[in-house]
Amino acid sequence: MSRHRLRTSPRVLELLIFFTTLTQHKDREAVRVQHEVSRSGNQFLNAEQQRVFHVRAEAYADLALSYAKDHPGGHDQSAVGAGMLMIQTAEHATTQLRDDLDLAQGHPDDGVYAIGRATIAAFTWLKVTHGYAESERRFRRAVNAVRSLPAADAPRQPAAAR
Repeated sequence: MSRHRLRTSPRVLELLIFFTTLTQHKDREAVRVQHEVSRSGNQFLNAEQQRVFHVRAEAYADLALSYAKDHPGGHDQSAVGAGMLMIQTAEHATTQLRDDLDLAQGHPDDGVYAIGRATIAAFTWLKVTHGYAESERRFRRAVNAVRSLPAADAPRQPAAAR
């Protein structure tokens, strides 16, 4: 099976850690995929794992929209319009990126596209439902979780030794 590969291999596990930390490890499907990728040592998502993140993107976008309909203005009365604009803009940008990179719809890439869509939707959901301060706090925590990982060129210990 031929796979389209980006010139530089993205660090998919870091993106997964960012996403699961942002969602406070409550998204069981995302946590499952993170564990699968971590155990396998792969730096890509397979087609099923990518599907999980595309489904998560739609689910978080739907949750944000549903909350916005019930609570005009969102949690802190300022996030709904900006949140919906974020999703719309991000969806346009990721679609353009997919097209520019010649990644056909449903064609497996490294998983960055799927994780990116889900991350944008989850962050928007957080802004709408939890407000600006809480969403920024969780974003900072997710960034710090990724920063605390060992450097890519550092020797890795076998899973049993951790």
